[in-house]
Amino acid sequence: MNHRIAKYVSYLSELDEYYGFYNVGQTIDFHASQFSDFNREKAEEIRKFMNLDRQAKLKHLSKGNRGRLKIILTLAREVPVILMDEPLSGLDPMVRDSIVKGLISYIDLEKQIVLITTHEIKEVETILDEVIAIKDGEIIGHLDVETLRYEEKKGIVEWMTSIY
Repeated sequence: MNHRIAKYVSYLSELDEYYGFYNVGQTIDFHASQFSDFNREKAEEIRKFMNLDRQAKLKHLSKGNRGRLKIILTLAREVPVILMDEPLSGLDPMVRDSIVKGLISYIDLEKQIVLITTHEIKEVETILDEVIAIKDGEIIGHLDVETLRYEEKKGIVEWMTSIY
């Protein structure tokens, strides 16, 4: 992502692109130094919610805890677009639901749009407004989730199964 786009988009990559010799706190500080829109207070609030130790070295974190850190860094930016690629990857299924519900409280829905690419549809279904189905790089469906639920009486997985 280039710097012109980064001014408007906070991107959570499925890849780990952090310095393993940093600890969680140093990584948060580094991101704050790179993005003028980075909100340190918000980052600390999310870090506490995620129960992530500031002193923990990245190279010693589990995949799930690295995923939590990526969520912190992404949501702490005050930009109009938040793009999250597989944000639940590596997270323990037992905590996914609470994390998904907690994420909403850290997003300013009046000023921000959140785009999530995921295969973990059931975990995020409750927070989605719209769903877009893509197959082989082509959009094959786009629906309002509320319409899907109340008019078609289907869940997202059921709808996607029917169009694939």
